[in-house]
Amino acid sequence: MQYRAKEEGHSKELFLSGSFNFSDNSVFREIIKDMEDYGGQDYVLDLDGLEYIDSAGLGMLLIARETAEKKSLQLCLRRPQGQVQQMLQVTRFIDLIPCEA
Repeated sequence: MQYRAKEEGHSKELFLSGSFNFSDNSVFREIIKDMEDYGGQDYVLDLDGLEYIDSAGLGMLLIARETAEKKSLQLCLRRPQGQVQQMLQVTRFIDLIPCEA
C-alpha cells in the first residue's frame, strides 16, 4: 500500500492506493504515528485508489479507529470501491467507522 497526505485547516486526508494487507504493517504504523501526532479534528482515509483489502487490513483499520477515539479525532473512510467496498459492507465496518460514498 502507498499513501499520500493532504492537510487543510483542521482536516487531514490520506489517499491510500494498492493493496492493504499484513505486509503493510510498517507503512500502517507510520499512519498511526501521524494520527497520534496530528493536532486537527478530522482524519479521512480516502480508499478510492485502494484495490484490495484483507482481514489484516481490516484489523489495522480497527487500530486506526481506536487511535482516533483516544485522540478525539473524527475518523472517516471515503470512496471505497470494488472489493474494498464489498469487504466493508460484508464485515459491517460501515457500522464501526463512518463511510462516505
